[in-house]
Amino acid sequence: MKIEMFGNRVLVLVQHEPKQSSIVQPESAMRAEVLKGTVVSVGPGKLSANGTALKAPVELGQQVWFSNAIQRGELKIDGQLYVMVDGDDLLGVEDANAH
Repeated sequence: MKIEMFGNRVLVLVQHEPKQSSIVQPESAMRAEVLKGTVVSVGPGKLSANGTALKAPVELGQQVWFSNAIQRGELKIDGQLYVMVDGDDLLGVEDANAH
């Protein structure tokens, strides 16, 4: 299945699902978990305040990090977790050429 993202949205295949706790904690005590995934779809980007087209910050196949505390959409397809995030909410991109 091919899913096309709009705007600055990025679809990420999560490498492992966030940890689920059976202990109910107040929201203020919850810590954000950093998750890693692979970019599987990227929107065209967004417009800057002056109307200039800005390309999305990542490309297909890149490994990215994001927080489970951000607002996002989740999809489960064939038992795999995908998340839709805004490109501005990504925390980082793995440099495949770094040694």
